[in-house]
Amino acid sequence: MKDSDIQKLIFSKMSPETTMRPLKDFKLNVSANTGFQKVFFSVRCLQEECDTAALLSVEIAMSKSDLEIENAVSSLVERLERQERSFYSMDCSMHGMMKTGVVDD
Repeated sequence: MKDSDIQKLIFSKMSPETTMRPLKDFKLNVSANTGFQKVFFSVRCLQEECDTAALLSVEIAMSKSDLEIENAVSSLVERLERQERSFYSMDCSMHGMMKTGVVDD
């Protein structure tokens, strides 16, 4: 299954309340896991003055069949929605630290 098909399948099963958006044709190969496909989504802070965006992703082994991927979709959706909730549970000061890569002691 192509990355774009996996992404569409995952997105179709997400909660209607999600603010997550698929990143079409986004490729970032920083994974130490060769042999895995990565699909990407983004979320953005809802506070206008913050406007921080986060990149969320899941990896799927290229060895997985289409049926195996389809059977795992609910787990992949849960993982992404958990990442989304974690992002929204952070306050804007934490988002600011994410932008700069600096964490206050």
